[in-house]
Amino acid sequence: MQATQATTVGSGSITGEDLAALLPELEAFHARFGRFFCRSEGRRWAQRYLAGLLLPIARKNVENIAEQVGAPPRKLQQLISDSPWDDAGCVTELQRLVGEQLGAPDGVLIIDDTGFAKKGTCSAGVGRQYSGTLGRRDNCQVGVFVGYASRHGHTLVDRRLYLLEGWFDPGAAPRRRRGGAAAGCPRGWGLRPNHSWPPSCLAASTPPGCCRLGG
Repeated sequence: MQATQATTVGSGSITGEDLAALLPELEAFHARFGRFFCRSEGRRWAQRYLAGLLLPIARKNVENIAEQVGAPPRKLQQLISDSPWDDAGCVTELQRLVGEQLGAPDGVLIIDDTGFAKKGTCSAGVGRQYSGTLGRRDNCQVGVFVGYASRHGHTLVDRRLYLLEGWFDPGAAPRRRRGGAAAGCPRGWGLRPNHSWPPSCLAASTPPGCCRLGG
């Protein structure tokens, strides 16, 4: 795989040449997650997409990433929207990798929410709600993220998307289903109060043998 020069390069950013030098390590990292993709095509496009996320692209949407890594935008969009791959397995394996490389007896988990401003109404969980990131109520998505930090470094290890109550109204079922302009929310999702999110994220992000935490 060859990455072209990024369109926007800032101070300290990764360039196409930097990425080329990192490709052996990136390929080894990606190979660790290969078993979670049902098809070889999915594994191939996932590697391209991962490389694109590392480049200093001004807007990291599918079209811009595809242009930089030499991939058809349609293929990357299929990977994100429709390709069958085990995202929960990937998250667990990532946590195991983080435990191996950053784990320490005094490691800690950091839980925080982040808002993403949106213009439309099709993205999963979007609606008028308060976002601390924006400092106001606005049309946005809100995600709860879990980070792991130790003396060796820090990184993200899990995430949850918050769905507003309106997304579970009887008439909202077509909006939740995948297909067309639907959001594609996973089956089995249900409304959960805000205060239940940190404990559930904490439990899901500390499987046995993964991230080490202080007592």
